[in-house]
Amino acid sequence: FGGTIAVAGDVSSADAAVQGSTVILLYGAGNQSLASTAASGVGRLSNVAIDKSGGTLSDGDIAVYGNWTYSAGMVNAAGGTVLFNGGTSSAISAGAMSFDNVRFDKGVHHTSVAGTMDVNGNLFIASATNINGGTIAVAGNVTSTDSSVSGNAALRLDGAGNQLIDTSGGADLFNGDIRIDKTAGTVSLASGLTLNGAGQDLRVVAG
Repeated sequence: FGGTIAVAGDVSSADAAVQGSTVILLYGAGNQSLASTAASGVGRLSNVAIDKSGGTLSDGDIAVYGNWTYSAGMVNAAGGTVLFNGGTSSAISAGAMSFDNVRFDKGVHHTSVAGTMDVNGNLFIASATNINGGTIAVAGNVTSTDSSVSGNAALRLDGAGNQLIDTSGGADLFNGDIRIDKTAGTVSLASGLTLNGAGQDLRVVAG
């Protein structure tokens, strides 16, 4: 597969094993939806790009094999989970849009983040060799079950409610700075948290 498929209507995937380099471009001027219709697992797309001149994209549960690129348009991700999985690296450039829940299950493959990736729900790391680049800002809980995550991406906890960091069982987080900058609520640890990256800082700004 290759090239770009530009779609002005809705996009769904019932295939949890999609691969390739094809870009699915959501560009419609009206409302659109993006969702999985898989009977088991999460339907997957190869690469996703969003460049809408009008309307709102409703982003439900969907898996992405490769890259996610946002340029323009309203995105409503409430209640949805974007799963980054599959046998290739992922580059995420989310711009001004916000995700709800995000899950990484990249195995030995790399992830890069440009700028700030805003996660209004929960962040779950099942496997991620490294996460490099910008900042992942999370308003919900952060959970990792991967015992060896590297990369220089920063983590910012900025939710207005209570948040939990869960690295139970010796799990790890990426090695950039961790910043707590909350208008309300408390950050709690489910277990001990080790900041093991060279030059990795913990910064408590508010909360």
